[in-house]
Amino acid sequence: MSCARLRRRYRRAPWYKPTPDAGLVAVDLGKRKVGVAVFDAHKRLVAARTIHTQRGQQEWDPHITAEAVLAFINNNVDAQADWVCEYPHLRHNDRDNHHNITPLQRVGDILAEAGGWAEKYRPSEWKRQVHKELHHRRIRAALSTPEQDVWDALGHDARDAVGIGLFALGRIDHIGRPR
Repeated sequence: MSCARLRRRYRRAPWYKPTPDAGLVAVDLGKRKVGVAVFDAHKRLVAARTIHTQRGQQEWDPHITAEAVLAFINNNVDAQADWVCEYPHLRHNDRDNHHNITPLQRVGDILAEAGGWAEKYRPSEWKRQVHKELHHRRIRAALSTPEQDVWDALGHDARDAVGIGLFALGRIDHIGRPR
């Protein structure tokens, strides 16, 4: 493994330079379901939601998905915010659920035009190979009591977005343990 890849693999979050007094928007990209989490300037979870779009439609338009995500963000972000996301990459194994990641990347590109990504994480960088239920329990442990009230009503896509946000803020490590 090259030195550059090792440095990227083992660097600590936040990898980007946070804008002072800015909130954070974390996005877990998906073709029809996108998880979004919004953090305020004090780095507290304010809102999170799984956004479902275009159910049962044969022709899929990434602009519709991106517009739904932007509408949620605009309704929940009062001031400037940095944007981070889990940017999918194709793994070459039999368990891969995203055989064609191009549509996911198109949604990410459209959202980047609107807000610009401060950082993009691969799944292997922020959650590694930790089992989803265990990872979600660890993420919940890093949340305060008011944040846990938001967490309890979320689906797994929104929970992943919360985890991405907490990782970007440095509140959890690369396998979800609270810092």
